[in-house]
Amino acid sequence: MPVSELRDIKDFRELTESLNVLPPDVIVNKINNNEHPFSDNSYFSQNPSVLSSDEFIRCVELYNRRCPEGGSVMDAMMLMQEIMVMEDSDKEELSEIAINLVREMYDVPDTIDLKGMLEQKKSEEEIESCDDNDDDDEISDERKEELQEYVEKRRILNSIVHGCAIHQWTSAYYIVSEELNDINPELIEKYNKTAALVNYWNWMYYFEPMFAQGQVPMLQGINKVNVKEKKIEAYGINFPVLIHELSKGVIDYITTAGVPSEKNNGVTPEELKYIYKTADNYAHEQWHYFFGPTLWRAMLNAANVESNELIPIIRKMSEMNYEELSQFCTNIVFYPDEIGIEEMQKLKE
Repeated sequence: MPVSELRDIKDFRELTESLNVLPPDVIVNKINNNEHPFSDNSYFSQNPSVLSSDEFIRCVELYNRRCPEGGSVMDAMMLMQEIMVMEDSDKEELSEIAINLVREMYDVPDTIDLKGMLEQKKSEEEIESCDDNDDDDEISDERKEELQEYVEKRRILNSIVHGCAIHQWTSAYYIVSEELNDINPELIEKYNKTAALVNYWNWMYYFEPMFAQGQVPMLQGINKVNVKEKKIEAYGINFPVLIHELSKGVIDYITTAGVPSEKNNGVTPEELKYIYKTADNYAHEQWHYFFGPTLWRAMLNAANVESNELIPIIRKMSEMNYEELSQFCTNIVFYPDEIGIEEMQKLKE
């Protein structure tokens, strides 16, 4: 059932009663009670139960379809190890296929240096971003309140980035199925099961206590965006993860069109670092995977376009202020027929 028809239901359990499984109570209760990390955001707080249940139902259905015999976290880890062995002798070719695929999906111009590597790489910067070190003491509490609108806007854009990546990594490899089958005809079936297992089990563990204890889950991939050098660099432990990270990098690159600056918004470089540090908290990534895919699908539906045609739309969305962006997303997700589709058409024009 469309999200817009369920918008008045606030109970995650009621929304998912057709399923025989639920996430842990701590996740469900945080969603139902609007106690997640984005609870002060005017878009995410509209109805987090609907936003998340839509994606949970999709993940469970994908899991049941691709893994009818079931599967555990250990099964997922073993599959990832199998895939790494299967891909090992063809890493360069697979990396090139992934880069070309993402370029085509999003019409990435040749002027942007798009790099993708099949390897496991730890990012010290990303791991350090999990820490809540108070290195921004020079920014007053009053000023932090003034900067909060930029933090909240960035959180919505981050969910678009993650929603896109999840949308792509469970199926985009079918676009290059002939090339993959030439390398190894067993790859796609392995990808299917791994993607379904990882998506499903991401819902079945609450990761925040791990971060609170200074632990970081296994890093499957990372990406780095350098707008000044027009460079996007991504690493992934397997082909679907590399597509996932390249997609995140491309969409993140596009959203930088709306980054505040000292010239345009009076935001200093130090304040911009604070905005990024607060909004890009790695410990919150799980919540973007819960909420983001529903927003991405709503954007596709409201615009009635393919993924590559969303690029100029995302750029325009990133240039909105926080209130405009929040309302626009609310309208296309919860009120598409009443106003959302009409507003999206105006934006397209």
